[in-house]
Amino acid sequence: IIGLNLSALISIAFPRGSDISIKMPAISLANGLFQFYRSQSDMTQGPELYVSITTQPWSVEVKASGYARLLNKIEVSAELEITDTEYIMTVSGRLFLFDVELRISANYGPLHLASFTVDGKLLSGLNTIKDAALKLLKDSADIATGALSALQDKVDQAQAVFD
Repeated sequence: IIGLNLSALISIAFPRGSDISIKMPAISLANGLFQFYRSQSDMTQGPELYVSITTQPWSVEVKASGYARLLNKIEVSAELEITDTEYIMTVSGRLFLFDVELRISANYGPLHLASFTVDGKLLSGLNTIKDAALKLLKDSADIATGALSALQDKVDQAQAVFD
């Protein structure tokens, strides 16, 4: 598929069902502007997909997970789970100066019984910027204090010569 070497493990337990696990290599497109990995801690491998189908009782489960770096600015982890009763997608990561968490879930069935839920968090990165600015100011003040102290020592030595 588009020049990728996929690794697939297929397990068939007749008549119970089948499991398929697909693992991809790390993917980089458009000279690295779009990169896809297994996770933030494992950037040597690509996303993975798992499908399980059972017939006794009938059930389907699909799971996909991965980590993406887009335009060198956006980094997100994503997980998708689809079962025979619901769909859940979770996305979390850093979007410019913000940490973002989003969870979307929905069930299947008649419309009058259907539910759809979105939970999200948007955490500001402004504390990180404030902490970095305060550290820079403190470090600069420490350097200036050291320079003034050295200068005062020189003044004291010169004054001692004239006394």
